[in-house]
Amino acid sequence: KATFTGSASVADYQALLRGVRLTLASGTSFERIVKVTVSDGTSDSDSLTRYYYALDNLPTPTITSTTAPETSGGTITIVGTNFGPASPNLVTKVQLGLSTCTSVSVAEAYTKITCTAPAGTGKDIAVVVTVGDKKSTP
Repeated sequence: KATFTGSASVADYQALLRGVRLTLASGTSFERIVKVTVSDGTSDSDSLTRYYYALDNLPTPTITSTTAPETSGGTITIVGTNFGPASPNLVTKVQLGLSTCTSVSVAEAYTKITCTAPAGTGKDIAVVVTVGDKKSTP
């Protein structure tokens, strides 16, 4: 928790808040919640909450199951762990063999992804999910 006090102009306080930096130690959780509340000494403002993600601290994603796409393409579901929150979507790529899935969405935070497989993808192919720069094993 940080507290800033004293008389200053709005511009000075805005500059101070813009200069706040969040640093995460290696090996710590990749998700941080920052909450800002302003007080004029009499009452507090509504809080502003923001979520921040340290991409270099992301855990490696794992895949436990996938649905097979039709040969004409279509939506597939990938279940596993460490896919990140639904928003913002931290999944940078879903590879299906030599093809790449499009319209990638985290359907259930951290555990389920849906995406659109291109036509001709087939079944029994290696699936690799990339979150940030971390790749699951096929």
